[in-house]
Amino acid sequence: MFVETALLQSTLIAGFAFTLIWAAVSDIFSRKITNTTSLACAALGLVYAVTAGEAVYHLLIAALVLTLGFAAFAKGWLGGGDAKILAACALWMGPGAILTFLFFTAAAGGGLALLWLFEGRMRHALARGGLNVDLAATRELPYGVAIAVGGLCAVATPGIF
Repeated sequence: MFVETALLQSTLIAGFAFTLIWAAVSDIFSRKITNTTSLACAALGLVYAVTAGEAVYHLLIAALVLTLGFAAFAKGWLGGGDAKILAACALWMGPGAILTFLFFTAAAGGGLALLWLFEGRMRHALARGGLNVDLAATRELPYGVAIAVGGLCAVATPGIF
């Protein structure tokens, strides 16, 4: 019985990693994280929480993060897809790992913002040098990448899962 549960949880974690990578790639190329991706991540997280015996706490954390994410969306600080995938990840983390996840996500977001700032300056420098560079590219930060990095780092942290 224990082996079956461990195998199921490992399979769910692999699915979690896949949905996060998919969300990041989608956010990079289209600036959209689909509802299907967020729902798949949340569904896998719910099954994981049930197998861990902590579904209620995981759901409460996810509801809190979703509420705060939508507040950030209303202020224009976060995209709607980002808020949903963030809540889906929170469903995975529960109370024991949520702070670790948020720390890794914030750190990755800061690094991404610095990289994005540098990317914009490089694009303009190349255009001034005569190279054909698409200056009309969106300046929206694909924060789904930071969320994916945060989730993957949290899963890889010993003792979290």
